[in-house]
Amino acid sequence: MKQLLFLCFCVLILSCKEEKIPVTNFNVEDFPETIYCKADSISIESPTSIYFNLIRDSLVVVTCNGDDGHFIEVHNLNNKNDIIRCFSESIGTGGFIDARAVFDDMINPSSFRIIDMIDNCFAEIDIDTLLKCRETFRAKKIFLPGVAGVFNICIYDKENFIGQNIYYSHNKEYDNREKRFLLIKRDEYNVSKDTRNYSSKYQYWVANTNRVVMFGNEEHNRLWCASSYIDQIDIYSKDALRLLYSFRGPRHYDVKYVCNDVGQDLPVVGIYGDHYAYKSVVTTDSCVYLLFGNRTYQGGEQVLDTIPEKSEVYKFDWNGKPLKRYILDRYAYKMTMDSKGEYFYCTADKIHSQPSKLIRYKL
Repeated sequence: MKQLLFLCFCVLILSCKEEKIPVTNFNVEDFPETIYCKADSISIESPTSIYFNLIRDSLVVVTCNGDDGHFIEVHNLNNKNDIIRCFSESIGTGGFIDARAVFDDMINPSSFRIIDMIDNCFAEIDIDTLLKCRETFRAKKIFLPGVAGVFNICIYDKENFIGQNIYYSHNKEYDNREKRFLLIKRDEYNVSKDTRNYSSKYQYWVANTNRVVMFGNEEHNRLWCASSYIDQIDIYSKDALRLLYSFRGPRHYDVKYVCNDVGQDLPVVGIYGDHYAYKSVVTTDSCVYLLFGNRTYQGGEQVLDTIPEKSEVYKFDWNGKPLKRYILDRYAYKMTMDSKGEYFYCTADKIHSQPSKLIRYKL
């Protein structure tokens, strides 16, 4: 009950009415500089990996989904034979059902998260603790309430994560009239949360349309929400969570929303076709690097096994001013950066049916 009251309190605190902010369009011509990037090959592969993550310049952490649970491998980039299996745990002893690593905090480059979208939980992991404990390390799970999803969260302050309500809709036609943000405590480990179906409160299931890359900066007082499916970026003040800017990019797809109410508790809203916008982010004290998926297929079009699209990276200042555009030589869906800002490290594919690879681009 206390946890439910805390959640309600957070929603109330964060539910101040947003001002109507005009949407500003930006084009590729607005970037003062464009750079074409060619990948360096890195001979580290994992047949079951989803994301590769750069930790401390010389280590890559790969979280994989195995038959008996999950495990974490640490690879030394300077020696491809130096592989440490630090952590292995079966599902029966607390392992993650669908494990993958997420690294999105350049302010604290020694930590990352493991997320589990099936159990709607995640764990914060410090690389020093992991390497010290090795096989004896055990993750402390943070379970999210039923109105939050593991993909749409980021660190808010020392005590809290901030998440996006999965029933929040940015589409006027299918609007649940739900406020966007809620807070999740960082130190409530292994505490079961109320994950029941909240559908009686809402008109539509919209989680198929509203996933974002969310990140913030304390010094600049900014919180960004970059859409994963449409080319739109919303920038808020971090303290008051007031919408300051809303941008639509050069490939703001004229997407068609569709609603299917067959066999569901709620009518399910989706986007017709296959669209990928912002997939990953790297931030520094002065700027933001957003990885743009640059893929769009209308419904009924054939999605080829070979991926023809080339991803791009957009560099902005913290207020959304375009600074630089990087055009990659292939499709990438995850990006990190070395501490000196010399390379992008990307998880990339050329062929759907083959394992993902770790590559890098010199900035």
